[in-house]
Amino acid sequence: MFQNAKAQTLATGDIAFIGFNIGGPDGFSFIALKNIPAGEIIYFTEEGLYSGGWVNSFEPHIKWTVPPGVTCGKIISVIESATPNVFTVTGGSASDFVINPEGTAYNFNLSAGDQMLAYQSANNSMRPAISPSTITFIAGIHGDYNSLNYDSTTHWNSARCNIYWRWCRKYNTTRIDGWR
Repeated sequence: MFQNAKAQTLATGDIAFIGFNIGGPDGFSFIALKNIPAGEIIYFTEEGLYSGGWVNSFEPHIKWTVPPGVTCGKIISVIESATPNVFTVTGGSASDFVINPEGTAYNFNLSAGDQMLAYQSANNSMRPAISPSTITFIAGIHGDYNSLNYDSTTHWNSARCNIYWRWCRKYNTTRIDGWR
């Protein structure tokens, strides 16, 4: 009857980032902390955000349509190949990951100060307005700090990143260097 209906069923902490490489090849790895239904859509982005919304519209969002068989404990790695914006996926299929399905930004390039955010949106759209009714952040990781743009109070890059600090505190996410 309703076999094709897809509700956004994930919550904060249902996946966790366990790898994040900014030194080339760029990529990230995560682990499913619950069984994830096939057909779920999760977006991953390196684009930052602050209280006013998304920052740097030139940074892509990657749409992942979850395939069958993503069970609790499954690890998936998404690594950019030698060809820019083409991914090698371990634990899944590269065809399940589509870079910027609704936009023109194709510059997947992780560098110092970047983060990776995983989210779902209420209407399965990329880059939704930032509000509790439109977006659910599932996981986040911050890769490094840029000493030229570093906030020693929040331990994030730039004053615009204070929302990251509050989000990480609220959801008890850990930066790659262990800071909470």
